Parts: sequence; structure tokens; C-alpha cells
Amino acid sequence: MFNGLTSLTSINIPNSVTDIQFYAFAGCTSLASISIPNSVKSIGGYAFAGCTSLASISIPNSVTIIDESAFSGCTSLASISIPNSVTIIDESAFSGCTSLASITIPNSVTSIGDNAFANCSPSLVSSVISQLVANQANKFTAGQQSVMANPGAYNLYTTSQIQNMAVGDLVLNRQPNGGFVLNYEIDQSTDLQTWTPYQTLSLPLTGLPTDKAFVRIKAKQ
Repeated sequence: MFNGLTSLTSINIPNSVTDIQFYAFAGCTSLASISIPNSVKSIGGYAFAGCTSLASISIPNSVTIIDESAFSGCTSLASISIPNSVTIIDESAFSGCTSLASITIPNSVTSIGDNAFANCSPSLVSSVISQLVANQANKFTAGQQSVMANPGAYNLYTTSQIQNMAVGDLVLNRQPNGGFVLNYEIDQSTDLQTWTPYQTLSLPLTGLPTDKAFVRIKAKQ
């Protein structure tokens, strides 16, 4: 709607807005300030691309996704606050933000796309990498503590262990038709903290997770 409106200097987005769509303010070269309300859940691709006068922006706690190239080419952007609600920073999200001196990557971020910080300062890129490594280490440590605090609830395995596990090692439940199903709950994780439920599996063992480091199993009551 405002794509390429070079005379736009500021705007307040009302609380009725839930999404800032693709190219919404792209090329608004005079846009120096913008207020994003807590109602906004996602910032679409190229939403603020090429807003060369935008110096700072605060993203509310409601936003979970910063889409591709959302702030690419914002050459005046010196600071930005990313809340703990954000889980995805998509590809090229901040590429070409040559004035961006620092950014904090919260623990909530699980995915950063290719070239998300391309053509930014080397010190900024180095800082982002350091934060990601530290975040993963913190998640893993917290996950270990969580598992150790309640060892009776789940049995913990690596992915390779559960793939090679014999049927006799698992709990079977007879069905009215005379067949058997595996009677357990299974979750998968890469950091021992964030667990993704996996579908209940039946014999034969198929579709077991291959891309996760850990699997936890709990027999159904």
C-alpha cells in the first residue's frame, strides 16, 4: 500500500493490524520512524526493504517471524530490538544494514536464514555467531538439568538408539482386531529442552525421526 512512497516520514500503525505484509513500506526512503503495535504477529518479506532513513525500530513481543529481506538495505538502521517471541529470522532479513552496530539474538530464535546479516559489519556478524553458539549451549545445559530433574517420566535415547531398538524393548498393546501397536509417547529434540511431539507409531517401526539428536519415550498409562 505504501510501497515506494518516498515522501512518507513517519506512521503509526493501529492496533487492528495483525500482519505487515510483503513490500508494505518498501522503498519509503524518507521513513525515519514507525510504531509497531503489539497486535502485529509477523513482519512480511521486504516490508521495510530500502527504507534508507529508518534509524531504529522496536519490534513488539507479539511478533514471531521476521520474514525474508524484511529490513534489507536499511542503511541507516543503527539499532533494533528483537523480543523473545521471535522464533524465525528469515533469509536476508537484515542484509545490507551497514550501520547496524549491534543486535541481540534471543534464546527463542530457532532459525536464521541464509544471508540474514550479509554485507553487515564483520563485527556484527561475529557477534551474532557468538550469541547463537552461547544460546545453544545454554539451551542444552537447561535441557540436561530438566531431564535429570525428572528421570522417571521418560526414557532418553539418541536417534540411532531408538532406530535400532528391538520391538521387545518397547511397550505393546493388543488391539480388538488382534494386532499390536506400540503404546508409548515419543518426542524429539536437538537441545534436550525444546521437544516436538512425534506421531504415535505402529508396527512395523517406520517413520522414526532421523534429523534429531535425542528421543524421549514414555509409556502410556
